[in-house]
Amino acid sequence: MTQQSEPNPILAPFGPPVELADARKAIAAVHKAAADKGWVVCAAVVDLGGKLIALERMDHAMMASAEVALAKAVTAISFKRSSGQLQEAILSGFTPMMALTLTGGVPLDGGLPIMRDGRIIGALGVSGQSPKDDGEMAAIGVAAIS
Repeated sequence: MTQQSEPNPILAPFGPPVELADARKAIAAVHKAAADKGWVVCAAVVDLGGKLIALERMDHAMMASAEVALAKAVTAISFKRSSGQLQEAILSGFTPMMALTLTGGVPLDGGLPIMRDGRIIGALGVSGQSPKDDGEMAAIGVAAIS
């Protein structure tokens, strides 16, 4: 059986917003994966308008991680792409002007749109480790509910 890939979120329509139960499930998956690696992180899920649905900061995670996780999620929903794609664009020498004007957004890996049935339903942001590790954790959270 072949697995179908999700459509490109940049072209995807918005769907019904992510529900609290799914937001909690995604965050729980992130925190379990982080704990398994001995990491502490914060994870945030936002709705289609970038408004907070759920946020949890693991014990001993930096207080700033809550703000950064939320900003990564807002970035992912606002740009309809991973916050890591903006990071890569900037590191490669191309600075999209839109990345410089997003209030509260951050071009660091760790923010992903959440998709279901080919539609964007929200976004997840993770912060607390390196951007690469945060991106890995975000992918685990999104996979838990997609």
